[in-house]
Amino acid sequence: SALRMLQYLCIFAYFLNEAVCLSQLSAAASFRKAISKTQAIVVEIAAAAPVSTLDLEDLSLRCRSAGASALVVPIEILPEMALEQATAAHDYPGPVPLLCRITDEQHLLETKQQGAAGIAISAGGMAHPNALCDILAAAAAAKLASLVMVETIEQHVAATAAGASVIACSAAIAERAARLPSPEAPATLIMWDGDPELLYSVRGSALFLEDVCDGDISWGARRCEALIKEARTKRSSKWSGSMFGGSDGSTPAKRDPRLWAQCQRQAKDIMHESAASRGLPPPKLKK
Repeated sequence: SALRMLQYLCIFAYFLNEAVCLSQLSAAASFRKAISKTQAIVVEIAAAAPVSTLDLEDLSLRCRSAGASALVVPIEILPEMALEQATAAHDYPGPVPLLCRITDEQHLLETKQQGAAGIAISAGGMAHPNALCDILAAAAAAKLASLVMVETIEQHVAATAAGASVIACSAAIAERAARLPSPEAPATLIMWDGDPELLYSVRGSALFLEDVCDGDISWGARRCEALIKEARTKRSSKWSGSMFGGSDGSTPAKRDPRLWAQCQRQAKDIMHESAASRGLPPPKLKK
């Protein structure tokens, strides 16, 4: 019976390991699917001080409800954020993929075990020239997605060559990189720090929201939620596409008098025909 029990334990351990592997694959796949959306929004959360579990749960819920596509978190708060996101497994919207920000390979295995879909690293913070390639290769071997934040076009080229899944950079660098010959260019996120003027020029692009809590999770949760919602909206208070008026206060009659008069005539004809078909007197319209 002891031998049979050992066999059962081995079988259980095998299937448990398979389940963990499948969950890791699905986590990485969920991140790639989230990034493939037209207006994907990846949110960076930095914790400068110890944070209570309640504050983390509140922040995690706000990010998910506001429409974040993925979250980048430090390893210190990864377990709590993963647990909260797991509670939405059967809800809508579902769990948001989590990326753990690391600086070297030391925490790569720990990151995977705690449920992260991938890693996030800064290309400018590497200890030596080959460090970026080493970390991305290790992440790929562990079936983890990778997001690389770059500050120069040279770093963008290096991250692309190293096999980054996603690159976050400024709009200027993204524009330059788009002109470079690259048969397998990774997805690109435009960095946004909350400046409304910049948002007007990159609205509709996939965005990387930098440090949305401004370093303080306890007080920054509402700011984080507001920035995600603002990034997701298609409305622009500066460049209005409203059919009823422009942002400068102009009306349709002022913008195109001829078209406006034509629309008025067609509207009157429709109202007259509608009244006649129902045996009603013609409507009295103001000229």
